[in-house]
Order: sequence, then C-alpha cells, then structure tokens
Amino acid sequence: MISEWPQPLAIGDKNYRINMLMEMIAHRRQLKTQVTDKPHERISIFVQGNKDIQLLIEQHFDLVRDIIKVEHISYYEEHQEIDDGRQIAMLMDIKLGAKGIKSVDRRITLQDLEKQIAEEEQFLQRMRGMFTGDFAARAPESVIKEKKKKMEEVKSRIAAMQYEISKIKMERK
Repeated sequence: MISEWPQPLAIGDKNYRINMLMEMIAHRRQLKTQVTDKPHERISIFVQGNKDIQLLIEQHFDLVRDIIKVEHISYYEEHQEIDDGRQIAMLMDIKLGAKGIKSVDRRITLQDLEKQIAEEEQFLQRMRGMFTGDFAARAPESVIKEKKKKMEEVKSRIAAMQYEISKIKMERK
C-alpha cells in the first residue's frame, strides 16, 4: 500500500500483434462455421482494416491458411464501403467477413454487436471510476495518459459498432 507505483513491463509491439492475430483467427473460425458445415472445405474471407493489419495477415498468411483452411483473403481499406452484405464480425476496428455465407441472421449479428457494446460500456464505466477515486492523485502522469487513451479507443470502438448496428437496421427496412 505504501510501495512505489508499479512500473509497466515492456512487453512490446510483437506481443500485441500476435495477440491481435490470434483474436482474428478465432473470429475467422467462427465465420467459417457460418459459411460451411464441412470443416475441411476452404473458404474465401475478407478483412477490412488499416495497412498494419493487412501486413500482419500477409506476413502470417501460411498460418492463417492452414489453421482456418482459407483459400483467398481479400483486403478492403479502412473506410471503403462494403455493400454486398458479407460483413458479419468485428474485432476492435477490424471487420471480418466471408463469401458464401449460408444465411446471415441479422438478429444474431445485432445481438452480438449489442453485447459487445454493453461489455465495452462496462469497461468504460470501470475506467471512469478509476478517476473518481484516489487513483488519479497517486498514479504517474504516463499511466493516466495511457488510461485516457484507452478510454478514447473504447469510445471509438463503441461508435463503430453503433454505426454497424444502424447500417443493419437500415438494411432491414
């Protein structure tokens, strides 16, 4: 309680990138189950994200291809419109989708997005709570800046998911 504030470990960009890749692989596996009932069938997927995400996937394409049984990956730029209704998963600000989806139940997609928003809002609420207590007075400036930056990232993800929800609701009309 009276000890110094803990110093952050320098885990580096590599761990973040590998964790991001693992998360994308998990999401793509879920997509594959929505596309085909045959586990060994190869599918085509798409990724919409920034150039770093595209580069990460390209660097590890062999791994992605072998784990998920991907035939082809298409890349879309961050703000490029995808109008063919294939987008069915979001990981932070990355959109993942697959061609040949059996039948996308938009209600399930809406429920998933709303669940993700609720989780992000709970996280945001916990982060806000940190600044009402003794934390803000004791924490180093760098930690406070990092926490505020994280809050902005979460707000951005929430806004992106809310936008996706509004697009889905507009399509239903």
